[in-house]
Amino acid sequence: MKGREGSHGGDRLPLSTSSLCPVTGIQPSRVGGAKSLLRRIQSLLTAQTRRDWIPVTGTGMRGEECGAISLGRLAANRACTVPNRGSALPRNPLSASLETEAAMFTLTRIETATQDVKKSRFLAIAAPIAEEQAAKDFLTAHSDVTANHNCWAWRIGQAYRFSDDGEPSGTAGKPILAAIDGQALDGVVVVVTRWFGGILLGSGGLVRAYGGTAALCLRAAEKIEMIETVRATVAVDFSDMALIKARLLARNVAIVGESFTDKGPVLSLDLRKDEAETIIAMVVDLSRGKAVVSLDD
Repeated sequence: MKGREGSHGGDRLPLSTSSLCPVTGIQPSRVGGAKSLLRRIQSLLTAQTRRDWIPVTGTGMRGEECGAISLGRLAANRACTVPNRGSALPRNPLSASLETEAAMFTLTRIETATQDVKKSRFLAIAAPIAEEQAAKDFLTAHSDVTANHNCWAWRIGQAYRFSDDGEPSGTAGKPILAAIDGQALDGVVVVVTRWFGGILLGSGGLVRAYGGTAALCLRAAEKIEMIETVRATVAVDFSDMALIKARLLARNVAIVGESFTDKGPVLSLDLRKDEAETIIAMVVDLSRGKAVVSLDD
């Protein structure tokens, strides 16, 4: 028989996805268009609401180089309408400027941690995720049907869910989610499995056990910082192609696509939002105002 400390208290909150803001393309004139272009680009970047993120290395966090990890549109769900059920833990809305935001991180791989509390064994397993289905698949794969409780939480942007899986309401899933938020993590799922040891822990003991085991696991995990990006399309002349591509690569700009017209290449770029204005200004300057620039929606 499964150990039980109270009535079922699982909270399963609905996922909601924010709408993306359309951004129009811009084509400057060949003479005197650069300054006008930059003013309009700056305005669009300020109004930009899409939330595309890429993981980057070099943050000083524990772990090895993890640049190959792709969590491209991890935070596209940065808006979530949560019913007022008394157990919601909404994160403050993101500001319009990246400079005013706290740094956010995600995990590079699956991490585990265990601890024993008054003869009950707790096992936490955490992993990076990019979408709700990935969270569901992870929970299915890592929940132990022989255990008394498999309590969990995940967050992707402002979309989140958690479950107490039979423990008293608010004593398991909510503390696990708090452990995720407390370490500034995004795109993360954690399941904490309990094997009942015969001694009741009480509500406070359960909160400390589930939240503490999740936090122990997440503190030990390798992390990478997530940087907000915007997608830009740049059309340049053949005569400017070599110089512009060399400068972009020197600035570590990701060229994610390339096609050609009869006049020259059309480059798709992923730009860090905090550097986008500078990079676009560089391209416009190198092309002597001839570059055709647009921000994708």
